[in-house]
Amino acid sequence: MADSILVLYAAEAPSETAGIRTILPTDDALQSAVEGAAQGAVLAIGGDAFTPPVSWRRWVRQLPRYRQGLGDAVRHALVQQGHPGAPLIAVDGAVENGRIVLVAPDDAAVRDAALGLLSELSGADRVSVPALDTESILAVAPAEMLLDDDSDAPGLSEPEPHAPARVSSVTTTAPAASHQAAKPSTHATIWQQALESLGWRLDHERWGQLPDALNRMAPVRQVLASAGERRLILSDDGKVRLACGFPDLRRADSKVLAISIEQDWQGRDVLEVLVLHRHPNPTGTCTEAGTWTPASNLMAGPLCEDRTGKASDAGGEIFAVEGRTVYLRRGSRVFAWDGRSEQAMGTTSQALASLVLRWSQM
Repeated sequence: MADSILVLYAAEAPSETAGIRTILPTDDALQSAVEGAAQGAVLAIGGDAFTPPVSWRRWVRQLPRYRQGLGDAVRHALVQQGHPGAPLIAVDGAVENGRIVLVAPDDAAVRDAALGLLSELSGADRVSVPALDTESILAVAPAEMLLDDDSDAPGLSEPEPHAPARVSSVTTTAPAASHQAAKPSTHATIWQQALESLGWRLDHERWGQLPDALNRMAPVRQVLASAGERRLILSDDGKVRLACGFPDLRRADSKVLAISIEQDWQGRDVLEVLVLHRHPNPTGTCTEAGTWTPASNLMAGPLCEDRTGKASDAGGEIFAVEGRTVYLRRGSRVFAWDGRSEQAMGTTSQALASLVLRWSQM
């Protein structure tokens, strides 16, 4: 099986999904898995969206043939794809027992970039674990998958005529990439409680597409497109929203953003981002709709006093709220006010990109 890639996921218990191999996030577990692997390359995924388990990184870095360039190559691929957090991604690699070993964070975009690199370096032509859905077969190298693919199921885009696809039959292996219906847990998680409190429900049957309005917000779109799972949110008022799950919409600790396009008083499109995993504290951008967060056309002074203890002398329009911080917009610039000092966040687009990236991770 030297022509295949073994994919491992960090977990405290075996996966209920057939064909998904999990190991404990310890150096001993990773070492045993690598030593027993018959594949030509090993990709171990775990931790958060930026860093794999510390013990895994430590073990790889202590190997005699640790190669810093492997991690650099993955980050370079992410930069080329426009991943906004590429410089912060921690990926470590080495050559052990004649096979390439990579440890990477639990992020769909990072996983795909790492698989693409491994396929190029090892010459592997397939992943060694079964697909979650036998209808979801990719005919391109993982590194060639576009983050902003909006098909109704992830990973079904056709290969470009001259794409250098080394992996000719890669199956969808990560739980985040499956488009089968996700079953909610019997005990509602925090973000599920947020949905229930708002009277919303997920449509588990349909993969949600990113709104066209995001084409004008490339960095924001890139973050949202990297969500491992996107589903439609339905409500009694008939409005359809989109749930973006990082790394998916299955785990209790997933980071979940609900997005929709609203209109301001001038009829212009405004992106609403609600951070469901911060429930019961309303967090996200503010629009005139005032769906969960305060309406943007409220007076900023009283809101700042309520949230931070003091109004901002400079004032401004309400842009977003997060904990004890109120983000105020003045013209095309956004400032973060915490009751004591003010921090410039850049233009509205820059501020939105920074906030969406942070909210997708914490």
